[in-house]
Amino acid sequence: VNWEWRHYPMSFHEPLASKAAMTTECVAQQKGPQGFWAAANYWFNNTEGNAKGFPAMDKIPALFELDTTKFNECMTDKDVIQRVKSNMQAGEADNVTGTPITIIVDNQTGKAVPIVGARPLSQFVEVIQEMAIYIHWYSICRSCHLYSRPIL
Repeated sequence: VNWEWRHYPMSFHEPLASKAAMTTECVAQQKGPQGFWAAANYWFNNTEGNAKGFPAMDKIPALFELDTTKFNECMTDKDVIQRVKSNMQAGEADNVTGTPITIIVDNQTGKAVPIVGARPLSQFVEVIQEMAIYIHWYSICRSCHLYSRPIL
């Protein structure tokens, strides 16, 4: 099971939501995945929410020790803009209508379970454990009767 972040800037959070998506991508461009997650956490912890503002935006390059020229170029890079748009299109294809949404995907079976809204960690753990139980059952029961199914 992997957790993959997809940007889904909602129209009523614009223009700040797209700027947030671009910012995290541009920090990641210089600092890798850890930089991405640090930038996402920083953004959510310091924004005024609902597109009301992010006064610390200008501090991002210094805070994350970025090359400011590369960061500014990245913020207008057509490939990065397209990546955010592609995430948005994927969300629309998955019938995403709001955020947050987490889609837990079992890498072995392809089974996808959406968890909509801010939910407790226990709900995520439960879904992942159910996926693990199914994989375990499947691995020991490949020769079981064709119509046998795990009870979950």
